Amino acid sequence: MTRIVVIGGGSAGTGAATNAIQFDRSLDVTLITEFEDIAYSPCGIPYVFGRDIKNFDGLFLQPLEFYSEMGINLKTETVVEVIDMDKRAVYTTNGEEYPFDKLILCTGWEYEIPNLANVDLEGIIFIKNIRRAMEIDGRLDNVKQAVVWQAKPLGVELIEALPHRDIETHLVDSGSWLMSEFADADMMELLQNHLVNDLGVKMHFGTDLMGFSGEDGKLTSVQTSDGDIDADMAFLVAPMKPSTKLAKSIGIKTGST
Repeated sequence: MTRIVVIGGGSAGTGAATNAIQFDRSLDVTLITEFEDIAYSPCGIPYVFGRDIKNFDGLFLQPLEFYSEMGINLKTETVVEVIDMDKRAVYTTNGEEYPFDKLILCTGWEYEIPNLANVDLEGIIFIKNIRRAMEIDGRLDNVKQAVVWQAKPLGVELIEALPHRDIETHLVDSGSWLMSEFADADMMELLQNHLVNDLGVKMHFGTDLMGFSGEDGKLTSVQTSDGDIDADMAFLVAPMKPSTKLAKSIGIKTGST
């Protein structure tokens, strides 16, 4: 029996595991993820915040039982510590060993945390994990004012969603219009007018993020090159980078992605 170990429970990892076992039911397929859940749409999280999607259940492709019933050995909340290519085995932080004949790395991405003052204050948010998003959603009704940094697609989704929760929303971006890296100004004009005129979003273009201020460990304001903005919560749409630590640990050459 061929043993396949997949590391990562996002769309790539889940797709690899399900396609492998659908191709050959005799395969022994194990999927390992550090998170509690697999196979959901993180891009839909702002739409739950804004209630365009009723709840987080609508973001999952299938329940966890679906994958177990397929025959996938699913290991959630499990962190891979070492890959031993000589022994052809994966070792986890809880002491488990998973031998493999084929190894598939689908370790995804992580945020590049900006080197700014007080970036670790409570109330500074990086959207990625759905369980963390559920926790944030439960706090939004008590948020009066929020700042979203960067007018990338996720940032635009957030500034459209938050006003629907009666949150005064500010966008801080160094560009000159929404999604200026991806689209021309005339393409964004209609959307920008809707956000400002209909939803009351306050746009701070040509503005750099400088840092954060807080009291008792909690965010109170966002520091920008154009002055401070009072805020209970700040969503940072920071640059993303591939999670290559495991790949590099076994000698895989990585590019400049």
